[in-house]
Amino acid sequence: MQGLIENENYNTRLRFLLWRYNKIKHIKDPTERRNGYDNYADAINGARRQLKKIGQPADRVIITPDINYPEYYTILYKTPFEFEGTKDEFAAYLWENHATYAAPSQYDCTGQHFTTGFKIGHIGGNLWKVAESMGVDV
Repeated sequence: MQGLIENENYNTRLRFLLWRYNKIKHIKDPTERRNGYDNYADAINGARRQLKKIGQPADRVIITPDINYPEYYTILYKTPFEFEGTKDEFAAYLWENHATYAAPSQYDCTGQHFTTGFKIGHIGGNLWKVAESMGVDV
């Protein structure tokens, strides 16, 4: 798998947290539901800290922008890419050479990480800054 080292422990924990969140949403008592959400927020922050520790090489940073949706995250590459060409050509190059694809499966919720898109910034000359948006099949 390109871009991120597969970690079954993190995938299992992420699936559990999402299952727990679904259960909390259906609690009828508002006070009990609020308490559940408070506990859930702590667990998601723990999952975010854990995600930062796994599969994060020195040349990139992993960011989970919204604690309510931990199954989406961004890989921000620290080192600029060198590429001669237009932004569209560079985007095509990234999809061909750096994107992570989920393997087709007959099962649902496989825990596979996959690229959902790229954000590209032109620094100057032939240098480009890249942020890769990722998703997890949960």
